[in-house]
Amino acid sequence: MLTYSSNLAIDPILVHVPGEDTLKLLVALHQHQDARANGLVEQLTPLTLQVLRLGKPQFAPTVGGAPLVDPHVPLELSHAMYADVAGESKAVDSLRSMGLSPMMALPVSSAEVLLGETLMCFVSFHNSGSAPLADVAIKIELHTKTQPYSLVDNAAAPLQQLQAGHSANYLVKHEVKELGRHMLRCSASYVHVSGEPRVVPAKYKFEVINPLSVTVRIPHHGDALFVEAELENATDVPLFIDSVTLVPAPGLACLDVNTQFDPPTALVASESSLAQLDFDALMEAPVDSDFLKPGCARQFLYRLTPAPGSGTLLRTVTSVGKLDIVWKTGFGEAGRLQTSQLARALPPAPGLAIEIDELPDVVAACSPFVAVLKVTNESPAPVALRLHVAKATDAAIALDGVSGTAYGELRSGASLRIPLHLFATRPGMHPLRGIHLVDTHTGNMYEARDLAVIFVEPPHAAPSHAP
Repeated sequence: MLTYSSNLAIDPILVHVPGEDTLKLLVALHQHQDARANGLVEQLTPLTLQVLRLGKPQFAPTVGGAPLVDPHVPLELSHAMYADVAGESKAVDSLRSMGLSPMMALPVSSAEVLLGETLMCFVSFHNSGSAPLADVAIKIELHTKTQPYSLVDNAAAPLQQLQAGHSANYLVKHEVKELGRHMLRCSASYVHVSGEPRVVPAKYKFEVINPLSVTVRIPHHGDALFVEAELENATDVPLFIDSVTLVPAPGLACLDVNTQFDPPTALVASESSLAQLDFDALMEAPVDSDFLKPGCARQFLYRLTPAPGSGTLLRTVTSVGKLDIVWKTGFGEAGRLQTSQLARALPPAPGLAIEIDELPDVVAACSPFVAVLKVTNESPAPVALRLHVAKATDAAIALDGVSGTAYGELRSGASLRIPLHLFATRPGMHPLRGIHLVDTHTGNMYEARDLAVIFVEPPHAAPSHAP
């Protein structure tokens, strides 16, 4: 059994604890603090400390018939494990088609913990002396950059006695929610058989890293906001993405576009047709959609609209919600990440919203027609509008009237319909351009861009008259 004592640093080693079916105890790779440096202990103490990190075994992963080599496992061993089981049975082939090997791999020592994991440690205080220890008070804390978390503290009711050769064991759990350096502090105070009070402190440091790199874009298109999220595996081991959910902000409704596609036919077959399914072919189907190898990425898309009855204006929304991500690694060990509120930078206020309200489907060349503009004042102040239409000698769509018409004052939030009398000079598909509105209060000019494309057909032939 591996022991951490007050003046001894031990290299990490894998140990098996009887009575555990699949759990393996992996000693965390932490730095031990010498108790003598603090002047707390003058000689070797009979109370020794063991800290072990709990982890499960895992299948040795493979994809596409070749093993995914764990960077911590020697290359020769990885290929040897794969060669020993190659061609054993169809069940083995089916297992490998899911990216797995029938070989079991023990967890590997690491000084890193993934953000979102539940850290599980087995802490044992062992009386290795020949006499009992009295009033044993145990304290276990996890210190992050922001605050400490108390995991065990029996100072109010310490152990009255810890007999020689006996241990006080604790299983501690904590969901890791912060990045950066963490420290597990363990201490035990007791009364020695000589009557002298003593303290055994120790600390174990480890880094918490982000398993996924998340990149988000939030474009605004039409009457909806879209959240485009890309998840990249930032670790050196494969990850299974169990679920990615967007929790919308109040006032917004979310549509998960990723679930709108039809699933494979074999997966939606009715019970009556199950007998006809080729399960071997189904097992060999690609399953990489949720399986991320190191450095690989996957995209997710969500559509946000105003929730019914909320009255939310998308152009004023700055916070769209949070991404909730559940991932798994190893033998199904789950982790969970939740992003902070996804922020969106508001586009510059246009001042005026200009759009086509009415337009004929088809117009004839050399004939007048009418298009109706709808102008909405989205600025906080009233505007006084004057219409100008640019003139060009070769314009396909020209103004049939006088430019510079004034339309008076338009208050904030109000709309105005402006009829445009136009004339098409030649057939074809022609954009409606060159329309400007000027605010005579401020002198600001607003250009109506890409209003519409007008289909102009050839001029109607004049009816012929019989002689």
